[in-house]
Amino acid sequence: MIKVDFPIFVTLALTLPLIVVFTKWMLYNLYNEKDLYHQRLKFDQCPFCLYIFHPLKGDEADRICPRCRSLIEVRETRKGA
Repeated sequence: MIKVDFPIFVTLALTLPLIVVFTKWMLYNLYNEKDLYHQRLKFDQCPFCLYIFHPLKGDEADRICPRCRSLIEVRETRKGA
């Protein structure tokens, strides 16, 4: 039979869950495809007022912030190319 002192048992009981959570967190950050996730959401953030919004128009339109009306990006359209 294995004898374990009470302080050692408490230390192991408090440390092992922390190690498991830390390991899962590290693996999540290592294998997380953050760029693909944000591309699927297709949210934009204004660099001037930091407003986060969902673009209502398609990819061919210019990106304009709905709050401060700042022009974020001008996209070229191919008409009759």
